[in-house]
Amino acid sequence: MFYFFVYSDYNAPFDLFGGPEVEAERGDGELGRTVESKGIAFTPTRAYIDPDLGKGETSGTFVAVELDLDNRGEKSAVVQEEDFTLEGGNGKRYEPVPFLELGLGLEDLINTFERLGPGLTKHVVTVFNVPEPAARGSKLVVGQERVELGLR
Repeated sequence: MFYFFVYSDYNAPFDLFGGPEVEAERGDGELGRTVESKGIAFTPTRAYIDPDLGKGETSGTFVAVELDLDNRGEKSAVVQEEDFTLEGGNGKRYEPVPFLELGLGLEDLINTFERLGPGLTKHVVTVFNVPEPAARGSKLVVGQERVELGLR
């Protein structure tokens, strides 16, 4: 099962805790560039490294990516973990981390986002746990496409 945090206020940035250490927005890297896989369009709109998320719980750091998802197909589509990953600056791939595994106590805010109806869109946030040096220079990988997140 795959988890997204559904976030609907497009005008305000979403921060899991106190704020990002390194942040990129549209115009940085390739943020805003849409890539498609299996009829779902993925548009990363913001990415940041959050040093407070999971502090003391893991040796890695977290890269949060805000995405607009758009089902361009004719029927409902399932968004699955294998549909996208994060390629760290070290060239290795990382899967999204379910929020419940982070122990954030956000159970009521979790959307087990599995299905998106045709013509529907959602703005979501997902996180990846990576070794700290790999966070910079990371790319969102969707299918065979890579989107540079602009995290330097």
